Amino acid sequence: LTLIATSIHSDDLMNPTTYSEDLYTEVILDGNYSNDISHPDKFLEFSIGERVAKPSEISIAINTWKTQSDRIKVFEYAKSHEGRPLYVAFISSPENINNLSEIKNQITKLADPRITSNAEAKSIIENIPAVAWMAYSIHGNETSGADAALGIIYHLISSTDLEITKMLEDMVIIVDPMMNPDG
Repeated sequence: LTLIATSIHSDDLMNPTTYSEDLYTEVILDGNYSNDISHPDKFLEFSIGERVAKPSEISIAINTWKTQSDRIKVFEYAKSHEGRPLYVAFISSPENINNLSEIKNQITKLADPRITSNAEAKSIIENIPAVAWMAYSIHGNETSGADAALGIIYHLISSTDLEITKMLEDMVIIVDPMMNPDG
């Protein structure tokens, strides 16, 4: 009886309950973008946001983008338990990307009041870009986080909008797109 009930309802279980196109009316990544940077759809077997991107697709995208844009610097900082590469992407203006070592040195000085006077700390704060760290897919069942990271990385490195380019002059955004790809 269980086998019959399972087979009768298995089609219902295998079909999605909804599709992205039924849930969202907004266009994902609707903006002005450089033609020199590959759109995320190039790396996926579907349009961004329609389904979950595989860790390998995200890795390919990030490694391609680091060769296409001067707004991103990528480091592989570890391997996951299952051997998948873990990346961190630093995104900012080309000038800030070229000065990441100095920005790091200034932040290190700022973090230690034993070596930095109040006046020096104030000067550092006024002269270095703000730093924001964004971590995606921290828990193994949070698949949408890595997909969102794919979109935000593309948006920040490819947008030609003045609002984005100005923001990147004032900030360094650190993105860890998939902290737990094995989950």
